[in-house]
Amino acid sequence: MGSLTWWDLEIISQTYDFRELEISVAPNPAGAYATVEMEDLRTVLIYDLNGRLVALHNDLSGDSHQLDLAGLAANTYVLVAVNGERQATSHTLVKR
Repeated sequence: MGSLTWWDLEIISQTYDFRELEISVAPNPAGAYATVEMEDLRTVLIYDLNGRLVALHNDLSGDSHQLDLAGLAANTYVLVAVNGERQATSHTLVKR
């Protein structure tokens, strides 16, 4: 992940209301790409299992977004998806 802007840091440092929201991540396990579907999807954060942020996709609109995972090593990650009401849910993502 490249250098973060002040806006990226603002998004990362936010407090989100975690809920059981309906989310789909496919394919999972994923190769170079995966698609996340969630109503009113705005931000996707991907963390490794050590809690480090490894990818950030923000300023999204709509209910679906294709993630470019080519820069991530084969591993297990935690994907956090945030909607327009700052409600978030997490999902396990496996990159092969």
